[in-house]
Amino acid sequence: MMQTIDELLSDFETALDVQAVALAKARRKVLTPDERLRLVRASRRSWEQMRAARRELDRLAGN
Repeated sequence: MMQTIDELLSDFETALDVQAVALAKARRKVLTPDERLRLVRASRRSWEQMRAARRELDRLAGN
């Protein structure tokens, strides 16, 4: 089923918000480098969701 532009924008925004939170957490100085990298790895799914939504938005825009 094809998503509407509103749904795609919502998906993109949600994934972007998740990325922002993950980056903010990873920047905390109290975390070890391993903990920081674990947070970055854990945010991979939302990164892929954001990329997929962006690709579809670009496709709809004719790019």
